[in-house]
Amino acid sequence: MTELLVGTKKGLFVLMGDGDSGFRVASRSFPGEPVEFAMRDPRTGRTFAGAGSPFYGPKLWWTDDPMGEWHQATGVQLPDGGDKALERIWVVVPGEEDGLVYAGGESDAARTLIAETCDAYVMHGDPPDVIARRVADMSSRRERAGRPPLSFGVAGYAIVRDSAREAHQELERITDVKEGSAGYGNY
Repeated sequence: MTELLVGTKKGLFVLMGDGDSGFRVASRSFPGEPVEFAMRDPRTGRTFAGAGSPFYGPKLWWTDDPMGEWHQATGVQLPDGGDKALERIWVVVPGEEDGLVYAGGESDAARTLIAETCDAYVMHGDPPDVIARRVADMSSRRERAGRPPLSFGVAGYAIVRDSAREAHQELERITDVKEGSAGYGNY
């Protein structure tokens, strides 16, 4: 039996099944809230999800049973009383060893938070010159924070369709992030 964690703009769906007989929705969490990312840590079996509320902002949640009760993670947070705001949690990656925190974010507040409190910065797949600028920026922020050097990672994505034409159409749809475009609401 295969478990799929599917984050959508309408919550997290846990699907159970296999390729031969299909999948069924086993549970839904965070109804009505966008879930940017969900993953199960292969070391511990614990599941993590980055969910955003239009009222309370993004939060990192965890559970030992994704069909059961979820708990808000504590530890990494912005300072009280500041004017910085965390906008999204779009990727969660288990550390290579216990206690390591990998995080990604593109707002100024997220980059400052990551440089000051995390162990690695994970980015979207962008052109090499954009990645180089982000690495330089994050290295500079980290040095100013007086912390040891960050590790870096880049997320990769696969688009699977029946034809190259359909794959290119999907790529155009999901990367068209101009306000009002078809892909903007999911970005």
